[in-house]
Amino acid sequence: MDLRQLEILKAVAETGSFTGAGRRLHVSQSAISRQILLLEAELNEPLFWRIKRKVKITPAGEALLQLSLRVFDDIRETTERLSETQQRLTGTIRLVGGMTVSIYVFPTLLKEFQRLHPDVDVKVMTGPADRLVRHPLSQKKKIESQDLNKLPFILYESGSNTRRVIDEFFVREQVQPRIVMETENVEIIKAMVASGIGSTLISNHAIDREVNAGTLIAHRIQARPLVRETGWVYLKANRVPRKISEMIRVLDELLPKMGLTQPRD
Repeated sequence: MDLRQLEILKAVAETGSFTGAGRRLHVSQSAISRQILLLEAELNEPLFWRIKRKVKITPAGEALLQLSLRVFDDIRETTERLSETQQRLTGTIRLVGGMTVSIYVFPTLLKEFQRLHPDVDVKVMTGPADRLVRHPLSQKKKIESQDLNKLPFILYESGSNTRRVIDEFFVREQVQPRIVMETENVEIIKAMVASGIGSTLISNHAIDREVNAGTLIAHRIQARPLVRETGWVYLKANRVPRKISEMIRVLDELLPKMGLTQPRD
């Protein structure tokens, strides 16, 4: 028994005929039949029942088929693992994040990742995500949650994770905001706040530039911190590809430098 015979058995089982297996493997129908006969003679068991022009796998054939599937899976996984142990990572990895993550997290992450792994092609896509700021009570040294009641707010559109966190904060603190505008763009939010239309809630990272320039004033609210969790999403597999685990490792090392925290266990 060899790998080629297991490949032939698998092709016959999946196509339902010797002719179909021959077409898949680019060999003649007679060559397929000969290898199956050799296997049956070696095992002293029929592997397929011949019914007119179709074949049906026997219990012995099914057991051998399951073995072949395990063998080929092990070969594929081992080959991938060996190729990924190369010192230089190659290939493509796709990152998808919300607007704020794309603006304030990805640039630092990608700069460091590409320094370490220049041969990996990183594709970045943005989708709806999150971000919000706050402002008008600029004359107060301390802002309590009740100070936000009836205040005009410019918020991110409903449905985002950040909007959900803020809505939960309003309910928890019994704040009734007056929402005057919703938008998916964090830069529009900041521009509207700077023009005096309203206040907002937003991450410090999103307004560092404006606060330093004096175009926006930021205060912390004297209440339980608002925390928005961001996580990694990737295809489920028995083993996380090294390109992905390396991207996660690089970000974990950068989080403290970026003023971000990892979730507690």
